[in-house]
Amino acid sequence: MKIALIQAPCWGIVCPPYGLAVLATYLEHLGHQVYIQDLNIEFYSEKKPPYADNWKPENHLFWINPRLVSGFIFDHSELIDKKVDQILDSGAQIIGFSIHFTSEHMAKEIAKRIKQKDKKRIIVFGGPQARRANSGLQLASLEYIDFVVQGEGEVTLGEIITRTERNENIDFCSGAILKQKGEVIDCGDRPLISDLNSLPFANFRSFDFSRYLESFRLPISFSRGCPNQCIFCNEKSYWRKFRTRKAENVFLEIKMQKESIGGIDYIDFHDSLVNGNIGELEKFCDLIIQEQLKIRWGGQAAISKGMTLELLTKMKQSGCICLNYGLETGSLKSMQRIGKLLAKDANLDKIIRDTHNTGIDCILNFMFGLPGETEEDFQETLGFLERNCKFIDLINPSPGFCAFEKGSYAYEHPDEFEIVLGESGALWESRDGINNYAWRLEKFEKFLEKINALGIKSFYPGTQLIGRNTVLGHYYYSKQTWDKAILYLKQAVKQHPEDESSWIYFAKSAFSLGDIVKAGDCFEQVVKIKKTKMDFTGVQEIKEEANRMGIVI
Repeated sequence: MKIALIQAPCWGIVCPPYGLAVLATYLEHLGHQVYIQDLNIEFYSEKKPPYADNWKPENHLFWINPRLVSGFIFDHSELIDKKVDQILDSGAQIIGFSIHFTSEHMAKEIAKRIKQKDKKRIIVFGGPQARRANSGLQLASLEYIDFVVQGEGEVTLGEIITRTERNENIDFCSGAILKQKGEVIDCGDRPLISDLNSLPFANFRSFDFSRYLESFRLPISFSRGCPNQCIFCNEKSYWRKFRTRKAENVFLEIKMQKESIGGIDYIDFHDSLVNGNIGELEKFCDLIIQEQLKIRWGGQAAISKGMTLELLTKMKQSGCICLNYGLETGSLKSMQRIGKLLAKDANLDKIIRDTHNTGIDCILNFMFGLPGETEEDFQETLGFLERNCKFIDLINPSPGFCAFEKGSYAYEHPDEFEIVLGESGALWESRDGINNYAWRLEKFEKFLEKINALGIKSFYPGTQLIGRNTVLGHYYYSKQTWDKAILYLKQAVKQHPEDESSWIYFAKSAFSLGDIVKAGDCFEQVVKIKKTKMDFTGVQEIKEEANRMGIVI
């Protein structure tokens, strides 16, 4: 049977999507013909100029804002239809989408248009955002989606394809959510693949590496899951259990890929961490050194006492050039509090210094306003930066500060951490109200000022949150603190007069304070923006929204 696997925007543009390559190879080994289309890289290449920066990591929030994505869809409607026709022309009967929180809205739009043009095509959604804890149940209820796969998708998707090929009526399939007589049926979880070494090596022949920003970079995976229990992580519930491949299996794949794909000289491990199994990691390094395989590699790592100088030296000899540690805080006490079990008894400063001194770039992730975090903890983090600034090559400060998305432990158990969840995973507050979004923003910007003063390079530009006025305006709107919302939204629309969302929130905030004239003026601005885009359906919707508030536009 012919299958299509689709990556919708927005996703990474550095190298091909690893998940699709792995899934496609598995299905090919079952005897199916697989067509892959990375619409993410195609839209990145063919996007209209106003959206040029929307693939930058710091602008990822654009893709989860329904109003902003609607604007992108409207401006690229013809291009979307063209891509839909290409997918249909592939002849694939089953079309699968791998979705993350940044690609959900675009994937739904593309899937809907496919179904509108041909109702016989079977649409399957999978990936992290398709979990029942996230959007899984809602996705399964949509008329244009037939199946929603839970967790790792190889075996479940394989069964759906095989049974479709046999013309079976699939009213139950372990590992999937489906519709039965109009009712959404959750078929539960499927047992995990016990031996990752049994999976075939990923085949990348469907991808044109020259289209990606780093054509020499190959994605690969050593493991699935993570031994840590970080309370903010929703990957944990996705993979459910930590499993690792054997060092020899990973080494043989890299050797094969390097021989078959010209120009590859960097291996990008896409694991939650490369050092979840120190023993296999060391064996992997030994194999590369013994075989004298010329390759550079890097990936994410956890702080662990197993990261000795001896191991780091061996990693460097094997070609490791960078490690991205999921540090989150410079306080070991805070690390333990948030579930970083591997950090127990670790010498944080020594690991950072040894990593840098062996010649491996030391990259650190940081979060802000962790539950239970005190001013003393924050000052300990700043002190850590001062002590180790010469040994930190790059910092990745989270512009989401500390968010708890569906599927994370803290989201499911807020009482354990004395927090109250807001309307989104980013807007939670401590029960005493001190640790809120604005407080975390303050810590974030103080942190940026500190690393700037210390001369530490950062992924994040500047010393203030990008779109600060817009973000705070939306935040205070959600808190119904209308005067503060207006204060920031007024500046936001001045900086970005094309921002429909801010104008709408400005209108509603003004209305809530009784300023009907200002509310009407703001709605008028939205209408003008939509008319400029020739979005006449949107114009009518805004007029109706204003009319419900007694405002005539």
